[in-house]
Amino acid sequence: RPEGQAFEIVTPRGRYRAERLVLAANAWLPRLVPDLPLGLVVTRQPLFWFEPRDQAEQFAPDRLPIHLWEPEPNRFFYGFPAFEGCIKVATHLEGAPCDPDTIDREVAASEVAALRRRLETFVPDGAGRFVRAVVCMYANTPDGHFILDRHPEHDRVLVISACSGHGFKFSSAIGEIAADLLLDGRSSFDLDLFRLPVKEPGRSG
Repeated sequence: RPEGQAFEIVTPRGRYRAERLVLAANAWLPRLVPDLPLGLVVTRQPLFWFEPRDQAEQFAPDRLPIHLWEPEPNRFFYGFPAFEGCIKVATHLEGAPCDPDTIDREVAASEVAALRRRLETFVPDGAGRFVRAVVCMYANTPDGHFILDRHPEHDRVLVISACSGHGFKFSSAIGEIAADLLLDGRSSFDLDLFRLPVKEPGRSG
């Protein structure tokens, strides 16, 4: 909340004051700025690791690139080469909507079986022993692009949602942009694609 020329951040661990602020809470962002029309949909996304079943050498990073299939429109399956003996595979943009505070972090046997069927179809030699799975979250924007913009009422506050399932690889660039905007007031990058949606007149956030 604004406090004179600064902002006060209140958390269970204490109170903090800052002249500039970055809001990059991803799945929790709508709760921090409920007045903004972010349009974020938070979804549950399991990730899976399997040992190659055969020809393990073919899954080394220098032999197998990161890969992505779209067998049906807007249905994606992707995978990474083997690190520490395991390949990482998952679907993309197929997760169910969830609440970030109550998301189910357990991966069911049926989810493992469904992913294994995809793996058998696209990368059969990779469908060896199931090793582990974890659950993360996507914070999906309506157009699939990031949000990287100043708060419309507080120009020293940046609102960032660099996700929609493809944000991690851009994290260093996002950090550089955020630092430039807050410290220098500008960025050398064209950020028009990442502006906040415009709230329609007469409608609340």
